[in-house]
Amino acid sequence: MYSGRAMNQPEIIWVAGMPFDVYFDHTKLATTLMEADGPPAVGASSSDKLEIIVDDRLPIPRQRDVLLHETLHCIWSFTSIRNATDASEEMVVDAIATALVYVLRVNPDLVGFLITGSPSETSENLIKLEIQRVFEEDSGGGEDTQDGEGET
Repeated sequence: MYSGRAMNQPEIIWVAGMPFDVYFDHTKLATTLMEADGPPAVGASSSDKLEIIVDDRLPIPRQRDVLLHETLHCIWSFTSIRNATDASEEMVVDAIATALVYVLRVNPDLVGFLITGSPSETSENLIKLEIQRVFEEDSGGGEDTQDGEGET
């Protein structure tokens, strides 16, 4: 019901000053996992290739979760705790990804606060427009209930 492509899927995510290309493509994901001789997965990321891949067959809410999960792996790769074991990294990233998606989605004021002072005015304006669009969708705003006949 939800699977497919969401209108606002990012094509690039910036992490630590690096532009990560974002792909919603199950075929690219399968190829990447085979090349890495990795286990089946619904997402992958590479700080070397600067890319994040998400299985586009997942329901949209799950795609969001996986995208953030993989973004957290990218963040992890640039942190001072990156030398922890892979098991530790996976446990930490998995534990916070779902909760963080929820917190960011239900707290647009928090998101607005966190991005204030963004280096790109264009990005800042796009985010503000997206937040406004989400609020209008949630409240059913933007629909004219008058019949346009000039009645008051």
